[in-house]
Amino acid sequence: MNKKGKYSPEFKEQAVKRTLSGVITSYSIHYTKLYESNRM
Repeated sequence: MNKKGKYSPEFKEQAVKRTLSGVITSYSIHYTKLYESNRM
């Protein structure tokens, strides 16, 4: 059996995209909160 086929390039690409979008979302929420608190 070929173990290399378990993690295909497509699977890795999807995982990376999911991670990136999650990081970007958390960062944007964090910066929005900082910006709102600084305006007061």
